Amino acid sequence: MVAMMERIHYNRKESIQHSINLVLLLSNISNSGMCKASFAGPLTENPRLNLLQKIVIMKGENHFIMKVNRKYKDRLFRIVFREKEDLLDLYNAVNGSDYDNPDELEIMTIEDVIYVHMKNDVAFLLSDLLNLWEHQSTFNPNMPARGLGYFAQLYQQYIEKYGVNLYSSKQKKLPFPQYIVFYNGEKDMPERMELRLSDAFFTKGGEKRHKQPAVEIVADMININVEKNAALMAQCQKLKEYAQFIDLVRKQLQQADDKEEAMRQAVDECIRKGILAEILYKNKMEVIEVFLTEYDEEKQRIIEEKEREEELRESWEAGEQNGIRKGSFETIYSLVQDGDIPVELGAKKLNMSVEEFLEALHKAGYHQTR
Repeated sequence: MVAMMERIHYNRKESIQHSINLVLLLSNISNSGMCKASFAGPLTENPRLNLLQKIVIMKGENHFIMKVNRKYKDRLFRIVFREKEDLLDLYNAVNGSDYDNPDELEIMTIEDVIYVHMKNDVAFLLSDLLNLWEHQSTFNPNMPARGLGYFAQLYQQYIEKYGVNLYSSKQKKLPFPQYIVFYNGEKDMPERMELRLSDAFFTKGGEKRHKQPAVEIVADMININVEKNAALMAQCQKLKEYAQFIDLVRKQLQQADDKEEAMRQAVDECIRKGILAEILYKNKMEVIEVFLTEYDEEKQRIIEEKEREEELRESWEAGEQNGIRKGSFETIYSLVQDGDIPVELGAKKLNMSVEEFLEALHKAGYHQTR
């Protein structure tokens, strides 16, 4: 018998014993006979290294194995706003409404255990509004395209649940969609901006279309960094404290060699100051693991972007030396079209202004990914 379970890691050895006790309890093997518990592989004091740890519980000839899974159920934003009361408070702040009954919220968040490779942060139905909320720690102009897939799944879920007959001769009503992206990246961005799916549409050779696109998704991106959207923060204390927590943790991590210890100190400081104190106290280790994982992923993304730029520079220099300028032009056009490098970098590499670069890009049959 093999049971796959997720658990949160602690630096203290006694917490490992708690995990053993949990398995014993769930397996009901403490009711009879003797049992033996042992660890497969060396134990470490570092929870980041315990991610591949197996806990083996043995009784007779049966083996119960708990494998640690690094795929966490919740991102930090979802941990902070996992309660309906907090979601409703944030909803009222964003929309200027005054709903007071959390039970009116119907959670519709897409979980990837059901929809493979498709998982969003928060989705819920309130009155006649279908709300899709995403959190981003980096600016991503492709959020409308992602939203297209999310909304398709959410409406399908709604149609099936409420038995909406799309083959009826009468028009059937659907909830009004609202798409919000909460941004708290380090890149300076405006307090609010619209991201449109139609900005990503292209035509061969850059020809303009005079008709409206058949599909449109509009995401309202809200900057939730400290000192941004003060009025919104004043309306939602939990959002304000979330921004303060992220700001404090980032400052601690930037100055520290031991990221994990810095994270622990930051969490303890926030608890002392009353910043997300209740959530951090109850979910301390989960928050630390999730944040460090997200932090590592972000740093890895930055490293990969720099490596791609360096590879581009080297290939460009090699192309110049070998006289294959045309191929280099097409390489840069393709990188811009795929969104691997920004338009400004492509123009710089070809010694053009942005306007000249875009004109050449379109004439070559490529398009700009915004």
